[in-house]
Amino acid sequence: MTELETLRRKLDEIDRGIVALFEQRMTVSEEIGRLKQKSGIPVQDQKREATVLQSRAAMCADENLREDIESLYERILEISRKRQTTLE
Repeated sequence: MTELETLRRKLDEIDRGIVALFEQRMTVSEEIGRLKQKSGIPVQDQKREATVLQSRAAMCADENLREDIESLYERILEISRKRQTTLE
């Protein structure tokens, strides 16, 4: 096996973990969406989202990746909102 193949396999394993965690996050997000529906709370909470973006960027040890982490979470929050608005 080449070094490239070894590294790609490592990425595959990491991605399996990321996908599993993403699925868990979406499950919890849907639970939150149902609770919001029951309580008449709007799906989007800009203050909460700003806090999430800041705190997730701060979790990143590599300062060079913080902007990318923030972009990643902007997309994750967008997906969460979309799923929460389409719940039945």
